[in-house]
Amino acid sequence: MKKIISVLLAVILCLGVFAGCGTTNENEVVAKVGDETITVGELKYAIETVKMQSVGQLQGDDVEEFWTTEKDGRDAETYIREKGMELLVNIAVMAQAAKDNGISITSSEVDDYLTENKESIQQTMETYNVSKDAIKNIARKQLLYNKYGERVLAASEEFNPDEETIKTIFSENFLKAQHILKMTVNSETGEPLSSEEADAKKAEIDNLLKQAKSGADFTALMNEHSEDPGKEQSPEGYVFTEGEMVPEFYEGTKALSENEISEVIPSSYGYHIIKRIPLDVEKDLQDNMTKVQYLFMQMAEEKHVEELKKTIPISQDDAKIQAIPVRENN
Repeated sequence: MKKIISVLLAVILCLGVFAGCGTTNENEVVAKVGDETITVGELKYAIETVKMQSVGQLQGDDVEEFWTTEKDGRDAETYIREKGMELLVNIAVMAQAAKDNGISITSSEVDDYLTENKESIQQTMETYNVSKDAIKNIARKQLLYNKYGERVLAASEEFNPDEETIKTIFSENFLKAQHILKMTVNSETGEPLSSEEADAKKAEIDNLLKQAKSGADFTALMNEHSEDPGKEQSPEGYVFTEGEMVPEFYEGTKALSENEISEVIPSSYGYHIIKRIPLDVEKDLQDNMTKVQYLFMQMAEEKHVEELKKTIPISQDDAKIQAIPVRENN
């Protein structure tokens, strides 16, 4: 059920670093953030990273639907390109802030980081055509950001929430739900079931919905009929925030009142019937404290970056940015 997620600012290096043969224009500058620069090569890598996050978990018709559906009023390619730029600008902003606070990174620290990730380099160097210079630039800025977090942000009051703040973050951003799932993909291979098999699953879920809406015990129905492989690990229901579950599951749950049961909701996994469960703030918070703290830090970082952007000059070459293709590897 769960999707791969990553931290806004650290995401660029989470998928592994690599060295490729590069192209002649990879060192062209597409943006400046203070005295930091962002190059064509860096943006190509960021685009591929965002693309993997956005499309990597999709299958079949869902892939084409992604590319043909607008995101926040933008076509999908523009959306991914802008998200890639946003990631790089945010890292560069933090890197500039680090330097403004007297923090530095040596070339040996960057080399050590790349050496530690040697396996990832070998694994992915054939996937993308990006130069080693671009990767070293991203690594240097990311390491500056890491030091800035450790030395400046960790000591800041805005990054040390009290108990009530944590409870508020949890209550306002997390949901809890049980669900009955009838899968329309093979659980081992991820391949779609035949149309006849999918139709049979739809008939099964429709029958279960009638039982649930007629007052049958939802937990009992779930335990007996759900094909969710994670139901035994989360018998009381999933506790999650935006980005952790497939969008249909998150939005479907969010639209429900507490204890309300949804209609049948299709997703890339199959057919769901969702029941929203009230959060137990004391118990559920403790069980999910790491995720809540993680979300708080992400939200605090985003706010901090936006404040820094007001003080650091940022410029970009839109023509060069728009010239970088997004779908060429699809």
